[in-house]
Amino acid sequence: MAYDGWYSPENPMPREQCPCCDYMTLPERKMYIICRVCFWEDDGTDIDTLDKPNWVNHMTLREARANFREFGASRRDLIPHVLPETERSQFEYRPRDIDD
Repeated sequence: MAYDGWYSPENPMPREQCPCCDYMTLPERKMYIICRVCFWEDDGTDIDTLDKPNWVNHMTLREARANFREFGASRRDLIPHVLPETERSQFEYRPRDIDD
């Protein structure tokens, strides 16, 4: 089997919630898929590990969530890659009630 680049889920339909922005953007969890809304790379870090340093995203999930609330991306340098707020309505938003 030849390597064809990036992982692509068998079913790309978004049905999982991004742990950073809370939009339902991920077709599956823990597969290093990047959220189109906030550009968080989902390595499996979740709410129970809010303060654990994340080597993939170079910050904690708590920091990324605060960044998303402040300027709409998990990191400031990723703003050019995220969906504009006007285009986010294509994804369901399910805010969590957590202390972050």
